[in-house]
Amino acid sequence: KLLKKADVLVEGFRPGVMQRLGLDYETVRGQAPQLVYCSISAFGQTGPYALVAGYGTMGAAIGGMVQPTGWPDQPPAGSRRPSRCASAFATL
Repeated sequence: KLLKKADVLVEGFRPGVMQRLGLDYETVRGQAPQLVYCSISAFGQTGPYALVAGYGTMGAAIGGMVQPTGWPDQPPAGSRRPSRCASAFATL
């Protein structure tokens, strides 16, 4: 019901989750051909890390952004850049 009124569907699950929910692109396309379907996963749809769940801090650590942040006597502060970058790329 909601799909027929929506313009965009954005999801960030691991590969296969949307299919298990019955909301994969092929299924949704048949119900709502007008829908723009945007799928962003942490490590892509294929490759050695494809099924690894990802989140902002993990992306920052793998990308080398966590170590240089914070204070010398404190744990790393982290970064929100990976989430912001994913959002920016999704809008393109």
